[in-house]
Amino acid sequence: MTTLAQDYRQLPDTVTTPLYTLLSYGLWAAELICVAWLLVSAGRYMALRHSTVETYAEAHNGLLRTLAAAVLATSSLTIANAVLLLH
Repeated sequence: MTTLAQDYRQLPDTVTTPLYTLLSYGLWAAELICVAWLLVSAGRYMALRHSTVETYAEAHNGLLRTLAAAVLATSSLTIANAVLLLH
């Protein structure tokens, strides 16, 4: 059973418009969480600057993980939009 790309139909606007809206709300929520966690990580980093007990590795990892999560959330929305446009 062979299925070709031309056999697929375009999804109607009544389906894609709510999906795009849902995806954009999800992206905004993910970005808001990333910004909030970035502020928390920056606060921890500043607290560690005044502490002599702990190292900076935990604070650096928190900042890098937050930035990586923001990049992944943004790129995943682009991929989801591209997949929706293909179908």
